[in-house]
Amino acid sequence: QPDDADAGQIGAGTHTDYGNITILLPDAVGGLEVQRRDGVWLKAPTIEGAFVCNIGDCLMRWTNDIYVSTPHRVVNTGGKERYSIAFFLDPNPDAEVACLPTCQSSDKPAKYPPVSGADYLRMRLDASYEPVKAAASEEIR
Repeated sequence: QPDDADAGQIGAGTHTDYGNITILLPDAVGGLEVQRRDGVWLKAPTIEGAFVCNIGDCLMRWTNDIYVSTPHRVVNTGGKERYSIAFFLDPNPDAEVACLPTCQSSDKPAKYPPVSGADYLRMRLDASYEPVKAAASEEIR
């Protein structure tokens, strides 16, 4: 972000990752923030040579929300360009994304219906375009 960026401007808005696990190698500039379950934002420390691992929404489905994805965002206040390298582990397109047997019981049934990896990703991507589609519809009117 440039030095003259508006206060509160962010480099990447609040989101969770779609897949299973994201492995991130950030640089020393930092800027990654994670949201605790109580809503408080924490700056992720930058530790040279250390990776950040995020749980994604697909892993939540497989584990029936035992593992929960973490909302995160990027706020670059370092006054320098920020770089990070991300590896996204997503399901194979033909994999069945269904609650693991060990993560469900009669007291805790599966929360999500089974879906293929391809359909899951399509569903997530389609949902991310809904606000854009809605805005375009409003402009046409």
